[in-house]
Amino acid sequence: MDYLKNHQPFNNKHELNEAVSSHLYRCNFELNKTDKSVIEMLSRYAVKYPGVAHLKMDTLSQAIKKATRTIQRSIRKLEELKIIERKPFTREVSGGYGANLYIFLPPSVISELSPRQEPNRPTATTEEHTNFENEVINLKSKKDLYSHNTYKQVTVTHYQRFKSLLNSYTGEENQQQISRLYSIYRGQTGRLLKFSIHQDKKLLLEALALQAITITFQSTKKKKIRNLFGYYDGVLRKLIENALFSEAFMDYGVSTELKIPKVIVG
Repeated sequence: MDYLKNHQPFNNKHELNEAVSSHLYRCNFELNKTDKSVIEMLSRYAVKYPGVAHLKMDTLSQAIKKATRTIQRSIRKLEELKIIERKPFTREVSGGYGANLYIFLPPSVISELSPRQEPNRPTATTEEHTNFENEVINLKSKKDLYSHNTYKQVTVTHYQRFKSLLNSYTGEENQQQISRLYSIYRGQTGRLLKFSIHQDKKLLLEALALQAITITFQSTKKKKIRNLFGYYDGVLRKLIENALFSEAFMDYGVSTELKIPKVIVG
């Protein structure tokens, strides 16, 4: 399997471990248990040639004990989060396709989140999404990406991560739903970021917005939620309140608990 040397992005397993740890930290809120199991499995097979694993989908499915379709969805998610790059491998003898190559991207591929301007006033719920769609990821071509193991930095916006996380839960892209939920996030955080005391909390608020998505969609698996957007609004409000304001009320004995919108239990 010496052909894998041409694709390995790291010099040794220590660099691989550091990269995997960095990705897990960066994408903590976006990753579910299956996603983390896939990362762990791929990293185990990526030790001999640091950073690249050559595996069949069936092997991953059997090892993780999840359906092939579930593993495929997780792989797509890891690609969108720029944790791995999937590269089809062609058998030179038969000319057919074998197992894919899964290549871990070095942390240097991901640049710092670019700053974005928040609205001067709360953003109303809207179905328009042209501004959001302009926030794209700029990648080099696959040919350039693997030449001499050099990588070009890309900009991953918060909107891109928000959208990717939503798609991983719904299994498809619903732009109207994405736009409405993102508007709720911008409306709540835009008001806070106008105050100087909270201007350094932008990354924290972005992380809470992603965590609120995870909580909301995990809740839909346990109970019937009548108003998804109202539920997300309440969850995000509670997370922000606990993160920013809970200590402010400690000396007054005032409860800061915020009620989650009513739901219909199925």
